[in-house]
Amino acid sequence: MRTMFKLILPVAMLASGAVMAQDKEGPVALKDHPDLEGYTATGEVKRCIGSREMRGTNILDNWTMRFRAGGGKYYVSRLTKECRRLDFYQSYIRETHGGSLCAREFIYVLEGGSASPVPCQMGEFHEYTKDKKADK
Repeated sequence: MRTMFKLILPVAMLASGAVMAQDKEGPVALKDHPDLEGYTATGEVKRCIGSREMRGTNILDNWTMRFRAGGGKYYVSRLTKECRRLDFYQSYIRETHGGSLCAREFIYVLEGGSASPVPCQMGEFHEYTKDKKADK
């Protein structure tokens, strides 16, 4: 039997403020994303990350989320399409199935004045590490 939990997760804003890192054509490539400056892609891509691994979440823009994990790792997920207002509200609802968040699962954004949350589909999780010089 699978247990389903609904979580409302407030998300801390980046110290530099929320950045709209997209243009009219769509999202900026991860390698060019301004909020990933000081981070290095390891090349590892995961389909799922465990809820117990997640130590925090940053919403980078309407397309991109960064999850802080233990051991100095970060996982960046590019949503399958733009999730309007995600960067504005900086919070989302997540349903967990089996203790993991996986690509192709949905998160939901609560928009002010709307009774229905807006569904947004997660992409794969790209592993990053924070550059040591970025900590100084």
